[in-house]
Amino acid sequence: MNNKFDKAQIARSFSRAAKSYNQVNTLQKKVGDHLICKLNGFKSKPSVMIDVGCGTGILTSKLADVFFHAKVIGVDIALNMVSYASQCFGDKKNLRFLCADSDNLPIENEVVDVIFSNLMLQWSPDIKITLNEWLRVLKPGGAVVFSTFGLGSLKELHSVWSGLDAYVHTSDFIFWETLLSIIRDVGFKDQHLEQASHPRYFDSVYEMMLELKMLGAHNMRQDRHQGLSGRNKFKQLEIYYNQFRNHDNKLPASFEVYYVVAKKQK
Repeated sequence: MNNKFDKAQIARSFSRAAKSYNQVNTLQKKVGDHLICKLNGFKSKPSVMIDVGCGTGILTSKLADVFFHAKVIGVDIALNMVSYASQCFGDKKNLRFLCADSDNLPIENEVVDVIFSNLMLQWSPDIKITLNEWLRVLKPGGAVVFSTFGLGSLKELHSVWSGLDAYVHTSDFIFWETLLSIIRDVGFKDQHLEQASHPRYFDSVYEMMLELKMLGAHNMRQDRHQGLSGRNKFKQLEIYYNQFRNHDNKLPASFEVYYVVAKKQK
């Protein structure tokens, strides 16, 4: 995995998407709800939880409702996301939101019981650095519960672009064995990883690309092509992508999701 992301660009992109995000976050909600179910088996109730990459705060609000005795903090690098979440859910007494980098959390050492993060880690320039920061703020015996996109995500789009030019148009998503190796190297134990496929289907390439844009999830690698692709290139993209149309005349976009639960040593 070699994604050299521009964090400032990530913050700007997701800030611009704050108002449109909830219109197209079907996959994010589905994955997030399944991730919340991973918390059902926790024997001890957490007193402090953080949701890293909280976005518009929908899942953070659910966490605050489920764990109403806990202090829940939503963290996101995009200021407009944090502002939007605060406006929607700021009236909950056990919930607050912070604008911060997941690699530099404004939180003291070993004060958090659970770190929850839904489909954020794929935007990390260095997953090991991010997980080390999460380890720092976790209490001994605390847990990380997160989801992230895996190697098979957007494989159709990657295949088509690679046949059209030599530029980088999609992220390099991580392989599950690589992710598990990083988790172990950082020092987490009792790792549990679940893999699931969550394909999305679209009528057109335009519809798919528009959804990614409204999510704020377009290509933000530093080595991306800075020029415009143009109408001709987009037309080629549409033609080549049509090879993937299914029997329902829909265009698939594959998303492989890893669900991870891991704990810090006591």
